[in-house]
Amino acid sequence: MMKKDFQKWIVVWCSVLLLTGCEFFARTFAPEKESRENTTKLVKHAHTVFWKTLHGGEYQNIPEAMTLLKAAYLENPHDAKVAAHIGFLHIWRLSERRRSETIPPQITDDAVLARKYFGEAVRLNPNDARFLGFYSSLLMTEGSIHNDEYLTRKGYYQGLDSIDAWPQFNLFTTGYTMSRNDYTNPRFAEALEMQWRNIEVCLDDDIDRENPDVARCFPREAAETRELYKRACWNSEIAPYNTQGFFMNLGDMLVKTARSQWQSASIKQQSSIRISRRGPTRTFSTEESGMRKRMLSGSDTSSTTPKK
Repeated sequence: MMKKDFQKWIVVWCSVLLLTGCEFFARTFAPEKESRENTTKLVKHAHTVFWKTLHGGEYQNIPEAMTLLKAAYLENPHDAKVAAHIGFLHIWRLSERRRSETIPPQITDDAVLARKYFGEAVRLNPNDARFLGFYSSLLMTEGSIHNDEYLTRKGYYQGLDSIDAWPQFNLFTTGYTMSRNDYTNPRFAEALEMQWRNIEVCLDDDIDRENPDVARCFPREAAETRELYKRACWNSEIAPYNTQGFFMNLGDMLVKTARSQWQSASIKQQSSIRISRRGPTRTFSTEESGMRKRMLSGSDTSSTTPKK
């Protein structure tokens, strides 16, 4: 009897191993998804509508461009550019959602779909560091939405990999995503440092964080000949307001940093005021009143915004 039971268990275990082994080998040796460019009339028209919509700021026309691109993707789901452009539209719809009259809760689905399509773009063209930068940023965004620390950390470290691959482009991409954190979060300070480093890697020069002279940056644009630098650091036909957008975001971050510093100083003031009620009258320093003035007027960003 024991011998029969033993033989039965041997058969069961062998069956389990065989089944799991089949699954393992089937998944391990599945063919890689190959990259194939789509050149049909549909995809050419879809790309044309995409750029017209994006450059014209036609947020309301995102659905039209999205429909054409997704039709092209279904026609050939092996084109990295098509997948990336779909991802861009989902990012755009999410990031400028306040342009809509109402913001439904399902707007967050755009983060999930953007991450999916940029993930496809990375698989199809792993050599394009832009795709990895956007993909890692969307992992962080999705992790924030779903309170999923694993996704957030995975996105952060892949973002660092994307910076290593193309620092002139992805220091901003990763830093901008992290700048959505509260300005009291250490990740915000790290994001601000990424923006400063972005200027430095574009200029191949150091910049003084306390007294930045960015006016010297702009004459270098005409002399730049390196394609990766021209594409990432300056305005182009694809990104006609690249530089303005960068400094607008940097200025916003500096104002928030000044606010954080002012609040810290204000707490110290309140503490001193409470103490002064039991002691000598306290006078406020010029530094404290200047900090408040800079925070309220936004003049802390005056030396870091391009002159019109």
